[in-house]
Amino acid sequence: MHPGPIPLPTVAPFTLPAIKNATDYLQTRDLILYWLRRPGYSTARSDSALITDSRNALASQFWEGQIRTALKDGGDARFLFENTGTTYYDKGFEMLQVLEDHYRPSSISNTFTTLLSLFNDKQSDAEGIHEFCSRFEGNLSVLSHSSVAIPQILQVMLFLRAIHPRYEGLLNQFASKQKDLSTASINLILSDAKYMDGFIPVGAKGKPGLPPSTPRTPTAATVITDQNGKEHRSPWEWLASYTPGGISSRWSCSMKGNFYCAVCHSKDKHLPTKCPMLTELGLKLI
Repeated sequence: MHPGPIPLPTVAPFTLPAIKNATDYLQTRDLILYWLRRPGYSTARSDSALITDSRNALASQFWEGQIRTALKDGGDARFLFENTGTTYYDKGFEMLQVLEDHYRPSSISNTFTTLLSLFNDKQSDAEGIHEFCSRFEGNLSVLSHSSVAIPQILQVMLFLRAIHPRYEGLLNQFASKQKDLSTASINLILSDAKYMDGFIPVGAKGKPGLPPSTPRTPTAATVITDQNGKEHRSPWEWLASYTPGGISSRWSCSMKGNFYCAVCHSKDKHLPTKCPMLTELGLKLI
């Protein structure tokens, strides 16, 4: 007959402080090791492996709760357990091992594994840009604590390569030299991606529709093709894609007042002389 799980101590349990990054974990590590030596909170194993079994199941459940509470305020530590499904349910000891492996890599092998993850990771279809960025920067943080420095320009290139294809326009802006890769940063790319996520195509009766065949901004004009599949090489080609009838209709609406801009067709009402799109092109109506 196998003995049942070891019960938790009846005294008031301890609470781990917030863990947001490697510094927090390393500062908390001694406290974690102390409680791992205490009866009721230890693995109760003859070896030092952080593995859940039938004897330490209750302690492992307790450690899972402690770690999830410590990580709830965000930071790059949280990425370790995002999108993992039920893998770590009731597996607090295994979660401690993951933290230990990432923030105190014990060998070159662990560092190399993290480096491969950085090079091979991709943003999934259902993953938000901020979630992916958290995981990406988490890998960078792990490498930095292993004295592996990744130049900023390489960080940007890897991040652009890894983000979802829906942000292809950002990559094309760098490929066309519209944006300078040497001065770019992950935060700037994140800001641009968030801006792109704010656009939702709307069709008839307010229902979601397909993206327009004609780009609506000069920036988009450098990476989007016209109805015949020809890529706009400059904002001027984009402007030239409008028919005379379309231009006439825009100006007719503008002449009726209500600050309707004939140039950018924006919902933000302003006079054509104050059009931000013309400012972006370096033009001014007199």
